[in-house]
Amino acid sequence: MLTQKRANYLLFKRAFELVLRKEHLTPGGFRELLSIKAAINLGFSDSLKEAFPDIIPVERPRVEDQIISDPN
Repeated sequence: MLTQKRANYLLFKRAFELVLRKEHLTPGGFRELLSIKAAINLGFSDSLKEAFPDIIPVERPRVEDQIISDPN
């Protein structure tokens, strides 16, 4: 993955690991999960923005190296 899809993947992986460790069951872990969701793809829907107005999206990973090193 060489585009911004890589950033979405890395954020999804981070959220998945949070759920695996069952940290999403704590108030802090749930807020972190919401912050990750706010940064993925289009972010929060209008209803989620209304329900959680104080959630700040996490910083998206930078995808800088977009050169295919070996096309095979």
